[in-house]
Amino acid sequence: MEAHSRWAAGLAFAVALCLTFALAAPASAQSPYLDRGNDRTLLLEVLKPSFEGDDQPDFLTTTWLLGARLGVAPQTHIVLELPWAHYEEGDFSASTIGNPYVGIEYGATGTGPFGEFGVRPPLAASEDDDVVASLSGIFSDVDRWEDFWPQMIPVTAAFNYRYEAPTGFRARGRLGGSLWIPEEGGDAEFFTLFGGWAGYESPMLRVAGGWSGRVLLTEEGVFGDQTLHHQLSAAIDIGTGRVRPGAHLRLPLNSDLTDAVNLVFGISLGVRL
Repeated sequence: MEAHSRWAAGLAFAVALCLTFALAAPASAQSPYLDRGNDRTLLLEVLKPSFEGDDQPDFLTTTWLLGARLGVAPQTHIVLELPWAHYEEGDFSASTIGNPYVGIEYGATGTGPFGEFGVRPPLAASEDDDVVASLSGIFSDVDRWEDFWPQMIPVTAAFNYRYEAPTGFRARGRLGGSLWIPEEGGDAEFFTLFGGWAGYESPMLRVAGGWSGRVLLTEEGVFGDQTLHHQLSAAIDIGTGRVRPGAHLRLPLNSDLTDAVNLVFGISLGVRL
């Protein structure tokens, strides 16, 4: 558990920024595997990190993410996400709500570009043992550190593009950023966010995979010289009705924060309202 104490000390002054543009993909608030084929969609994800070494936390160590994309006007959607993380090992347990996301998305719902902008109130645990739950949430997904980094007000923005072929082929890309404003003094850090995903979608099956991550552009910061944090991911869901169960897999790459993690497994449940 040395990684926990090392990063608990650094959590107090972490920060990040978001302000960028590019071709492709969903913004960092949303899972790239959120169903965009319907105007009103919910997605529940349960992620379980597999840590390095023989001493694994208990089975109930998980991260829960409830996301929603709700159409409110032509080409305009409200995007919401509520994160929660739990860590349990032996007699020790800790839980925390994350930093909820509230944002707006404007643009094409099928093939074409769309933009996103949103903020997160700083509700993630930052004191006592509950900060370990925040760390567990951070370990679960490189793309959504903003969900669990304490004492920060993350502001995110992105310009995206999505392609849908008649054959069922789907492609997405992303270039964006994230600005974490410290609650109490300190310096802000600037991250560029990026990602690309491709897959196939039919009435019965959706399968996709991709590569995504972030680059710290600030020369000095809590991450030191390690500026690139990225991952590979894949997902599948099945079903012909409004409810679609699925499974997820994430492989962290070249990241100080994810050196402690081998893989992240997940299950999901998508619902079309």
